[in-house]
Amino acid sequence: MPAINIMTQSIDKQSLFETCDVICIAGATASGKSDFALKLAHQMNGVIINADSCQIYQELSILTARPTISDMQNIPHYLYGFLSLCNPYNVQKWCFDAKNAIQDTLALGKRPILVGGTGLYFHGLLNGLAHIPDISDDIRHDVRQMPNDKIYDMLRIYDPVSHQKLHLNDTQRLQRALEVVLSTKHPMEYWHKNTQKFLPDTLKIGTFMLMPPRDWLYDRINRRFDMMMRQGALHEAEYIIKNKLDTHSNARNIVGLSELIDYLNGHISLNDAVESAKQSSRNYAKRQMTWFRNKGQFTPI
Repeated sequence: MPAINIMTQSIDKQSLFETCDVICIAGATASGKSDFALKLAHQMNGVIINADSCQIYQELSILTARPTISDMQNIPHYLYGFLSLCNPYNVQKWCFDAKNAIQDTLALGKRPILVGGTGLYFHGLLNGLAHIPDISDDIRHDVRQMPNDKIYDMLRIYDPVSHQKLHLNDTQRLQRALEVVLSTKHPMEYWHKNTQKFLPDTLKIGTFMLMPPRDWLYDRINRRFDMMMRQGALHEAEYIIKNKLDTHSNARNIVGLSELIDYLNGHISLNDAVESAKQSSRNYAKRQMTWFRNKGQFTPI
C-alpha cells in the first residue's frame, strides 16, 4: 500500500478511508497526526476525537500541543482539555467517553476520526478491557508514594503473576497492579478473564499509523519544543507549580513539564531544561513507534 505524504494538502482517501465507519490515526508525538486528521475531517465530513492521554487536561494546551481554538472551531473536536490534572482518569473512563463520542458522531451522520499517540487508549477501545472496580483513593495515594522496589516486593506476595510479567522500572503498571490487588482483593489476572467490549463488531474500523522517517521526526520534535517555549510553555509550568498541581501523578506524565519545573525550582539551567525536554520527547516518540509497530494492528501510511 503506497504511503500518504502527510505534508501535502490532499489525501487520497478512495481505497483507504471511504469504507471505514470509524477511522483511527495513531503515531508518535510530533508526527503530524493532528494536521493529517484535520485534513481528513474536512474531506470526509469528519469529527475528531482525542486519543491522547495528555491532551485531555485543561491546564496544558501548549506543552501537550493541543489543537488550536481555530482548528476546533472549524471542525468539531471531542475530549480535548475537558479535565483538570486534579481529577483521576484512566483508560477505562476514556474508552467509555470515546464510545459515547463515536455514537453521537455516527448519529449525526458524520465520520468519527480518533487521533492520538496513547497506545493503551486505542488498545482498550479496539480490543476491550477488563472491568476493574474503582480503586480506593487512599490505596492509590499510598501506592503512588512507594518506591518501585517496595511495590515489586509486595507484588511477589499479593500478585505473583504480575510480579513475573512486569519489569522493575515499569512504574505505571507496577502501581496499577498493586492498587488493584489491594483494593479489590483479586489480582490483575482475575479481572482480565472477563473483557468488556466497547464497540460493536459490525462497525468497520480502519486503524492507521503515521510513521515518518526518524530523522525528520526528531528534528520536528526539537523545533516544536522551541516553538512551545516561544508560545508560553514556561508560563504553563509556572501555573502548575503555583497551584501545586505538580504533586499530582497526572502532571508527571506530561513530557517536558518536569524539566521546566526543575528549572523553575532552581535545579538546572533553562538551556539544560530545554535540551533535556527535547531528549525526553525523542525518547517518548521512540517508545510510541515501537509500541505501535509491535502491536501489528495499525497500517502504516
